[in-house]
Amino acid sequence: RPFILGRSTYPSAGMVASHWFGDNNSTFPDIHDSVTSMVTFNSFFGIPHVGSDIGGFHGSMSGSDLMARWIQTGALHPFARIHSSK
Repeated sequence: RPFILGRSTYPSAGMVASHWFGDNNSTFPDIHDSVTSMVTFNSFFGIPHVGSDIGGFHGSMSGSDLMARWIQTGALHPFARIHSSK
């Protein structure tokens, strides 16, 4: 079934659309931010199908541990895609 994916949504848009958090960095703090954003959109805005770029889009991977943590966190995202500039 097709779905609408956007970076700009509004409260209760989850009935008809999904939300992508946009380009993020390849850092540990951005992993934390992706989880915080996911919980916020699920509980506060009522948008259950959300996700971010797994692995980050900007920056370089400083080690295999960082990508492993991104993959582990991404397994919990309702909308997960591995996307990186590198």
